[in-house]
Amino acid sequence: MRPLIFIVTAAVIGAPSAAAATTPSQRETVIWNTVRAGNSRAYGAMLAPAYIGVYSDGTFDKAAEVGSIHNDHIRSVRLSGFKTRMLSPDDMLVTYSADVMGTSNNKDVSGRYWEASTWHRSKDKWLGTFHMEVRARQ
Repeated sequence: MRPLIFIVTAAVIGAPSAAAATTPSQRETVIWNTVRAGNSRAYGAMLAPAYIGVYSDGTFDKAAEVGSIHNDHIRSVRLSGFKTRMLSPDDMLVTYSADVMGTSNNKDVSGRYWEASTWHRSKDKWLGTFHMEVRARQ
C-alpha cells in the first residue's frame, strides 16, 4: 500500500497552477492542494509524460500516479524545510518535509514524510518528472 502519493493547482478557484507558480515551494504546494481536491485532470497536467514516482509499494508511471489520487484523503498538510538545487538551467531538485494528516486506502498515513521532487522546464512550463517520499522514523 502506498502511504501517500506525490502531491502539487487550479483545483481551488483562483489558485495558481504549478506552471504559473514562481517558486519551488509554490509548485509543491499547488500539487499537494490538487491531490487534496482529487482533481486528477489538473494533477496529470502538472506531470511530464515520462514521470516516475517511487514509494514504499513500488514505482508508478504517470497514469498509475494520476489514477491513484482517489485513494488518498488528506485532511491537512504542512510543508517545510525546502531546499532547492538547480541540476541544469531547466532541471531542478526540490527536497522538503511534509507533515500529513490523512488516509490512503482507508488506512491512517498521518505523520512526517521526507520528500524529493525533480521538475523540468519546457517552453516556460515546469512539469514534475520524478517524486519520491520516505516516511520519517517515529
